[in-house]
Amino acid sequence: MARPDSDEALVARAQAGDLQAERELVSRYTFLVVTIINREGLFSPIGTRDDLMQHGYIGLLAAIRTYRGGLGSLFRTYASTCIRNEMVSALRSESSKKHGTLTSAASIDDDVESRNAPFMIDSSELTPEEWVLASEYSKRLKAFIEGDLTERERSVLRGYARGYSYSEIALQLGITSKAVDGAIQRVRSKMSAVFDETGSEIY
Repeated sequence: MARPDSDEALVARAQAGDLQAERELVSRYTFLVVTIINREGLFSPIGTRDDLMQHGYIGLLAAIRTYRGGLGSLFRTYASTCIRNEMVSALRSESSKKHGTLTSAASIDDDVESRNAPFMIDSSELTPEEWVLASEYSKRLKAFIEGDLTERERSVLRGYARGYSYSEIALQLGITSKAVDGAIQRVRSKMSAVFDETGSEIY
């Protein structure tokens, strides 16, 4: 049986209408949204960072809505794929409109557990309120990164999200690995606090 505070338990509560559970999931997974944007190289002249942030939250909210725990995969695996797929889909759609070639987007995973395939992301299932939430969350994330982090914390977050090790980040920034770890922990703590506050404001 899932622990009361596990991701899977929170998803079940969110699907039953528990808004606090949904806010907690968004708080937990905002760091993943940032990481996927950077680490997977989802950048293109046709897609701005702000656009990708919003689509990241659309993917996350759709994952919360459509996840089926009895089909085998962990929610983290499912959410990660949904977030990535939504970003890639948005970039491909925009690229098609502009008759361009999307060269910098990451490929969609082919190894996601097939048992969960029938419940893959369908953002059309989101309510108008959830689309508004995705926009609000992305705006808050942008403001958080630009205004709530120190220059060192932004630099450490950027390196971490791109997949560099603590020692590599430390070498690049001329600081210790311990300082890198401390910066990451502060970013996580600030992010959690900010999105808890955002939740109370939105609802």
